[in-house]
Amino acid sequence: VKTNNTDLKIRLTIAGSGKELDNVKEYVHNNTIKDVSILGYVEGLEKSKCFRGADVYLFPSYTEGMPNSVLEAMAFGLPIVTRNVGAIPDIIRKDENGFFTNSKDPRVFAQIIQQLIENKHLVQQIMENNYNKARSNYTTSRVLDRIESIYKEILDEATNTTT
Repeated sequence: VKTNNTDLKIRLTIAGSGKELDNVKEYVHNNTIKDVSILGYVEGLEKSKCFRGADVYLFPSYTEGMPNSVLEAMAFGLPIVTRNVGAIPDIIRKDENGFFTNSKDPRVFAQIIQQLIENKHLVQQIMENNYNKARSNYTTSRVLDRIESIYKEILDEATNTTT
């Protein structure tokens, strides 16, 4: 990421596990890449600490369903930068709560992050949108209410067709 702000300190924290984790660790070590922390799998308070310490949630997944971590990042008000895969486009809207791309090129992700660095007003708006959207739609109680409503609807339909 290139910027005119010489005081800017960018740090990458990699949390999670997967088959490429050892390769990533080796690459970072062999190329002496600074300002990268590789945590592996995190949960609970450690995961909350990661989200609280972040300014952007980068999720460059190749394939996906609907990842909980994206919803969790939204609940912490983080702008989401991800790929156009799985159900992600159903919740991410460009300039509203994040950005997504079809590209796998790290330079494309860097350009998106640079846009966020250069537009603090947009970041603030995205943070507010994500926090509010997550609280309105993705809390445990909201999800349970929707599931309960679906079950009631199915039971009502079944009862009406048998009488």
